[in-house]
Amino acid sequence: MWSRVRGFTDRVCAATPQEIRYIAMLFLVTRAALVTAGVVAHHVLQPVYQKLWTYSPHTWLDIFGVWDTGWILNTAKLGYFKTAPPEISVNGCGNYGVFPLYPMLIKALTLVTGDYFISGLLVSNAALLVAAYYLYHLVKTDNDDATSKRAVKFLFLFPTAFILSGVFNEALFLALTIMAFYFARKERWLFVGLAGFCASLTRNIGAWAFLPLMYEYMRSKDFRIRNIRADILLLLLVPLGLFLFMIYNYLLVGDFLGFMHVQEFWGRHPSNPFIVLSNGLFSGKVFGVFGAWFTLIALFILIIFSRSIGFSYLLAGLYSLLIPLSTGLMNMQRYALVIFPYYIIFAKISKDERVNEALTIFLAIIQGFLMVMWSHGFPLIC
Repeated sequence: MWSRVRGFTDRVCAATPQEIRYIAMLFLVTRAALVTAGVVAHHVLQPVYQKLWTYSPHTWLDIFGVWDTGWILNTAKLGYFKTAPPEISVNGCGNYGVFPLYPMLIKALTLVTGDYFISGLLVSNAALLVAAYYLYHLVKTDNDDATSKRAVKFLFLFPTAFILSGVFNEALFLALTIMAFYFARKERWLFVGLAGFCASLTRNIGAWAFLPLMYEYMRSKDFRIRNIRADILLLLLVPLGLFLFMIYNYLLVGDFLGFMHVQEFWGRHPSNPFIVLSNGLFSGKVFGVFGAWFTLIALFILIIFSRSIGFSYLLAGLYSLLIPLSTGLMNMQRYALVIFPYYIIFAKISKDERVNEALTIFLAIIQGFLMVMWSHGFPLIC
């Protein structure tokens, strides 16, 4: 009997594309390590710092629900509301700053699972696997197999990549963004528009992908006006998701930009991003200084290695950092996480095996430390 099982397993593995086997291995190893770190941290730190939220009786699952998880789950359960009831929020603000696609997917899957939190975990981790798969194939369009695999590895090892397995919309947004750029490279503009549309229904920053995707379109036409076809109109689907949510905001609260203005409840106000960064660097507060230095290093890496990724990826990285930064340092580590060009940069600078090993170990250690902080609710990463 066992010989038949092994034979079946061997046949399945042999029929599975090698990149899927590689992604599955990375997923299982890194998630096991993160769960171990989170569970140990929970038991060690609980007497020192009490976690504020409980979403599951199982610690190994509960560690993936912190901070905005509650807002997302309440949106999936209750829909949108102008003013939050006391049991949800002490400041009474509405939840129309939460973009709809991720909560909608959670609600739909809960019809099967019966548990909103479990559904959120399933959506996020499925999206993470999709993101890894399309990242491999996107990088493979211009590079060899080894570089593509390293890019996927650094996706899993990015300092805040544990968030991709939590009940947050980062994994979904990352998957949709990578898909949009992959289909752009393949000149499948309908799929570009659909992926971009879904991305801008997941986060407002998704609408800005219209700019680098338009650049990719023009590049595919050799930047010649006479080569442009009617399929260019499909790119208008990219910002359409945001526009539809803006209309919904107007119908709900009478403000097309309600999703932005509601962020003021958390102290987010429009400002010069470089002033925000400068103030954070010298704020004297641990969390502000950490966020500022994280952002500064992220900007530095993006600019220094811009030639290795090209203009469209550089543009995507810059607006993905500077636009959120213009309203404050909060969540900047999460905003940097969904900038996939970082994984390509890391893959390209680590062709030397010694650099590859050093970068792998360094990122793994940093992620392990941040996972300990995040999973127990310390506001170092929020």
